[in-house]
Amino acid sequence: MARTCIAALVLGIFLAGCAGSGAVVDDSPPAAAAAPATGGPGLHAETLSAEEEPDGQEAAEEGEDEGAEEEGHSFGTALLLYLPNRLFDLLDVVRARVRVGPGLAVDARVTELADVYAGAYTSAFVGIPGPRREPKINWPVGGESRAGVEISEIVTDKPKDDNEPRYDPLEIGFGAQILIIGFAVGLAPIEIVDFITGLVGIDIVGDDL
Repeated sequence: MARTCIAALVLGIFLAGCAGSGAVVDDSPPAAAAAPATGGPGLHAETLSAEEEPDGQEAAEEGEDEGAEEEGHSFGTALLLYLPNRLFDLLDVVRARVRVGPGLAVDARVTELADVYAGAYTSAFVGIPGPRREPKINWPVGGESRAGVEISEIVTDKPKDDNEPRYDPLEIGFGAQILIIGFAVGLAPIEIVDFITGLVGIDIVGDDL
């Protein structure tokens, strides 16, 4: 009986040893944790912004180029408009037109600092309109009206009228409206200088098309 127990005990120890030797021991080091994303979401957004920046810069440069083209004409356009601009500059030197329409008025000017006007009229005119003072075409026919009293820089009873004639500050001239017939003549010295400088491409008045 004792022998049987001893044999069973030895057999159990032997089987336990075999089971222990068959187990696989994992001696490899634990897997390293995945490295966190460097910089996090903030850096990712900055990276995207940096990648998108060149496109924005290109758009800004294109906008500047377009603005520059709008501000000035191309060489071909400037060449095409050279002769018309010189003709308009020459016509800007004088004012010489006849008016037809009801009214009674008189005006005289020796520059803006010494001009006198009194009366009222509404008329149609034909002739040379006078200085343009801006890039536009001065047509030789049109409508004109003016009313009030003006003495140099002192203005009284002079309503705003879009059809009122425009004068150069240095213009010298005179005019009148008698019942249904009127006239206006004048000379703008600065336009003589503008015409001469325009021959070499310098527009001092800023009225070239």
